[in-house]
Amino acid sequence: MHRFINISCANGLQDLLYSELEVIGARELRRHSHGVHCRADLPTIYRLCLWSRLASRVLLQIARFPVDSGDALYTGASSVDWSTLLTSEASFAVDFSGTGTGIDNSHYAALRVKDAIVDHFRRRQGQRPSIDTRTPDIRVHGRLVRGQVVLSLDLSGGSLHQRGYRKATGAAPLKENLAAAILMRAGWPDPGFAALVDPLCGSATLLIEGAMMAADIAPGLQRRSFGFEHWLEHDPGLWAAAVEEAKARRQRGLAGKLPSVLGYDRSTNVISSAHSNIEAAGLAGYIEVDRVPLEEICAIETARQDRGLLVTNPPYGARMGRQDELEQLYAQLGQVLKNQFAGWKAAVFSANEALCFHLGLRAHKQYRLYNGRLPAKLLLFEIYGETREEVRDATRGETRHPGQEMPRSDDVQELQEVPRAKKGAGESPGGSPDSKQSPDTQRREPEQLSSGAEMLANRLKKNRKKLARWLRDQDITCYRLYDADLPEYAVAIDCYEGAVLVQEYAPPATVDAALAEQRLREVQKVIRCTLAPGDEHIYFRQRRRQRGSQQYQRSPSGRGEGIYRVFEGGLCFEVNLRDYLDSGLFLDHRPVRQLIKSLSNGKRFLNLFCYTATATVYAAAGGALSSLSVDMSNTYLQWAARNFELNNVNPAQHRLANAD
Repeated sequence: MHRFINISCANGLQDLLYSELEVIGARELRRHSHGVHCRADLPTIYRLCLWSRLASRVLLQIARFPVDSGDALYTGASSVDWSTLLTSEASFAVDFSGTGTGIDNSHYAALRVKDAIVDHFRRRQGQRPSIDTRTPDIRVHGRLVRGQVVLSLDLSGGSLHQRGYRKATGAAPLKENLAAAILMRAGWPDPGFAALVDPLCGSATLLIEGAMMAADIAPGLQRRSFGFEHWLEHDPGLWAAAVEEAKARRQRGLAGKLPSVLGYDRSTNVISSAHSNIEAAGLAGYIEVDRVPLEEICAIETARQDRGLLVTNPPYGARMGRQDELEQLYAQLGQVLKNQFAGWKAAVFSANEALCFHLGLRAHKQYRLYNGRLPAKLLLFEIYGETREEVRDATRGETRHPGQEMPRSDDVQELQEVPRAKKGAGESPGGSPDSKQSPDTQRREPEQLSSGAEMLANRLKKNRKKLARWLRDQDITCYRLYDADLPEYAVAIDCYEGAVLVQEYAPPATVDAALAEQRLREVQKVIRCTLAPGDEHIYFRQRRRQRGSQQYQRSPSGRGEGIYRVFEGGLCFEVNLRDYLDSGLFLDHRPVRQLIKSLSNGKRFLNLFCYTATATVYAAAGGALSSLSVDMSNTYLQWAARNFELNNVNPAQHRLANAD
């Protein structure tokens, strides 16, 4: 029998968890905001609890019902046959999240569910189970979302990130399942890696998780208990067989050839904590840690193996470290990578993007993750082989430093070819100004690009190639080409017909203003070389929070007139790239507009705070009988009227109103 299961995980891990659950054997998988839904039989449930390195909890759904009051919640919970799930001798606790109509306090909701369970056993058996909020035999989870309550049994017990080996922690410990995710994103384990090194190892969480992955050790093997042990459908024999299989795999894994796993830290106390955790994990002799300051790692001969992975979670100021000290630490880490780990891959996890600039390295890939509720990034690096001296690139005459990627000759040649505009003279089909290049643009010599700018140019070309077919098939001429893909160039680049809008994310105070300005100039150079819109069709913004009437005021930037007409899905819209913070068309709202179109046939449509009424245009195109679009700005309503005219929307049938 396959049961409906909700596997929860930390934000940002859903895709990895989905892939992991497929391997474990779950069926009918579906991602959601807090994890993955799936179906699983009892043997698969046991494997999920034992083998998932990423999951937080394994929740068995037992009921789902609508609620609009505390009494409705009690009635719904009372309808569950609790005596088939747990005994009256077992202790339990209820956790509840979410609020809604009639339920404005999650603690109150938990008490109503608890009352329903207790009353059920009193009616059926004349006695009630006990309540233990700290260490219950089994936990019941309730979640209220959009008027629906889902009740579940927590089959995992405590959170699965608690493996059972952590006896000591440092100042800012990393959760075990997040550490496993960092390693997976970095490509670990891989037969090509001879070693795993953490130069700032702390209490050794990354090293222990890495060794367990390499040795095929189940992460749940050392846990003292699971919630399903007090579930009445638990099969002790089946569970014992799953545990024995995991023990056998562990024994085989540790007996095989394993990569070196090495950790260093400058603190004696921290290294002592790492030793305690490694011993508790049963990995003493498989992981080596030693007290070595970061700047002295150059003397470690074991770090000079052919190829390996360096992974680390340096401090980033949330709980430890002064800013100036941390900047020096990151710069030092970058130098160690470039000088001592040529040919390796590196993964640096940090919640302080400004500090990552001090590494002096360009990430070839990055992932957005969360450390608890703190947004963070995992940056992946390829450390190339020029390690002892600066290398001069003959094709450019530029000086390149150790650790920087050398461009391929075909990349350099491609950059030197300035693309020509494809549109002819006169106005473009979208109504933009003459897109034919000026004589100055046509005669422009290839611009010299820095190594970082070349990386940006290659990324733009790659992104444009990836989007080309979709843009053609969907008849789209406005789209986001780039969104801070490379941390050094923190801008968004949007294309509108023959024009380009560059929106700079305001740099943190820790980033030098002159450096930020230099990078923005490099962005402009790259756009000229790769997109060739002409300077009069390049516009710049800096994204800052707007207050009050600021969002309606003009904020000129760029040399052109700024007015363009763009297409998406057969509809035409006016955009203004020069005069306002926003262009008049939110590109990331396109799926919502398409959904509105699909739902509008035969309906009346109300659009509050309508802005330029692009959603109303989609509703009209979808067959809406009538609509009312309301906004307090006459400027935007006039803009909306022009959008109506461009798409033959009848103003008598689809009205615009100025109101607050």
